Amino acid sequence: MNFELVATEETANVLAGVGISDVKVLKTLSGRDAGDSIIDYLHNRQIGLIIHNPTFWDKAGSAEGYALQRMAVELLIPMITNIGSARALVNSMEKNGYDSSSQVFLLNNLLKNTPLSKHI
Repeated sequence: MNFELVATEETANVLAGVGISDVKVLKTLSGRDAGDSIIDYLHNRQIGLIIHNPTFWDKAGSAEGYALQRMAVELLIPMITNIGSARALVNSMEKNGYDSSSQVFLLNNLLKNTPLSKHI
């Protein structure tokens, strides 16, 4: 579908294990090593959707997982936190196509022929 995938090193390794190898690796939220960070990508609006599957056994990553989710909410970036839902989204996009153009609708126009129209 021609999307650029970015991931942490651990996630990129998991994706490579299932045959998805064209993934740009970003350093984690707290990483101090050289390279692009997830924070930079989020703040620069270079990520349009986050698929984050939190793991309860990863005590070291739990604070980072929370920080990632919090940042996504604050920056209004959609996030899916369930692999089954992510799979359903990808399958739907493959089947029905994907149009990235944004559309703006006026609420008054959407409600024009509804019972609520008398209130607008």
